[in-house]
Amino acid sequence: MSKFIIYSSKDRSLEKLGNRNKILFWLIFLVFSLAGAIIPLTEDFFTNNFGNLIFISYLGLIVLLVLFAILFSKKLKKIGEIEFTKSGAIKRIGDFIETWNYDSVKKISVTKHMKEIFSLTNHERSKTYLLSTEFSNDNKIERIVLGSQSVDKPEASLQDILKLLSKVNKIELYVK
Repeated sequence: MSKFIIYSSKDRSLEKLGNRNKILFWLIFLVFSLAGAIIPLTEDFFTNNFGNLIFISYLGLIVLLVLFAILFSKKLKKIGEIEFTKSGAIKRIGDFIETWNYDSVKKISVTKHMKEIFSLTNHERSKTYLLSTEFSNDNKIERIVLGSQSVDKPEASLQDILKLLSKVNKIELYVK
């Protein structure tokens, strides 16, 4: 059906990278909220030096946060791909190929990993999901980070494909 890229981190754990991206997302939201609240409150904001200093420091902070967002998205590297078919999934990492069918899957959980912050960071790596698969035969849980868009069908997203597969194959799906 669809293929998705599997990512790994170059130097940090994937969970820490996702948490730092969330913190960065909220910092950018906070900076824009404060700027939107402070600037209209002062009548002559841009006519005095203090207002210009605050405005320039906000611009510098925004540029710095955008650079951090780009840096975080570049820390992910492609290590393989997973293909979801009607009967199972095929995971290819280098020369290693693993195949499992949906009968052995107890539940699948999808969590947002890295958010797309600005269109400047709109790489194929800028929006990722953490896919947790729990198998029914040995209660083994496997976690991998996947790209949000399909490689072979760009209009198909990971959540749409998994929702379709969970309906067809009666798998528990949790989207967080």
